[in-house]
Amino acid sequence: MLEGIDDNSLDEIARIACGGDDYPVYRRAAELPKLLQHAGWENIPPYNGEQRRSWLTDQLRRRRDTPGPLTRSSAALPIGASTSIATSL
Repeated sequence: MLEGIDDNSLDEIARIACGGDDYPVYRRAAELPKLLQHAGWENIPPYNGEQRRSWLTDQLRRRRDTPGPLTRSSAALPIGASTSIATSL
């Protein structure tokens, strides 16, 4: 489903998943590996201290062409986010 998605779209997914002032959920850096784990990912590298959004975007890019858990990650986004992302792609 997300195979071949461009970098800008992956960055937008990471922005929504990280949350902030404009989103109902704010995820701290330590919560990001747990988010991916909850979405079914395995062998997630530990958070390395870089900016949350950059770290998550990098993880999405690394697995962009791996079918499976990446497509399930939209279930862990805030309510309504996965719908708006899917329609904008």
